[in-house]
Amino acid sequence: MATENYAKYVATLDQSKPVLIYSIGAGRSGELVRELLKTGFSDVYDLRGGIAAWIGSGKPFYTNLKSRLTLAEYNKIIADNNTVLVDIGSRYCGACKKVKPVLETIRAEYGANLKIIEIDLEESPQVIADLKTITVFPTLILYQNGKIIFKKDGLTSLKKEVDLALAQK
Repeated sequence: MATENYAKYVATLDQSKPVLIYSIGAGRSGELVRELLKTGFSDVYDLRGGIAAWIGSGKPFYTNLKSRLTLAEYNKIIADNNTVLVDIGSRYCGACKKVKPVLETIRAEYGANLKIIEIDLEESPQVIADLKTITVFPTLILYQNGKIIFKKDGLTSLKKEVDLALAQK
């Protein structure tokens, strides 16, 4: 939720009802829980690890959003391309934003030899839930001939690790 709308939104909540707080990853939600408890809320819960950990651990996930990408379409992309790099994240995730320039460098270097797809939580939440393996944003998965040859949670050493995985094919 945008910072400028936070106070206005919190003012609309009923302090006598339970409130569930989660962030994209881990961290900020704990701060929000403490803040709400200080301001009079009594029943506040923190979704540990964020929405990525919740979805990735196979817990129930429901949305009224229609995903732009289905699991069947995802699997077809993997099957129809020799080498596919999948970037899974959220537009609200700071580390995910840092992946974008690295992907552009990888795209420029490998060109048509590497298909890159980006999956955003807000655009295709159901496919992320259907994969049942995403517990951190960003997550990158590299497929070679339909098989996972590399999976990376987080951002550190991303370009180097993708290059090493591609060199081993």
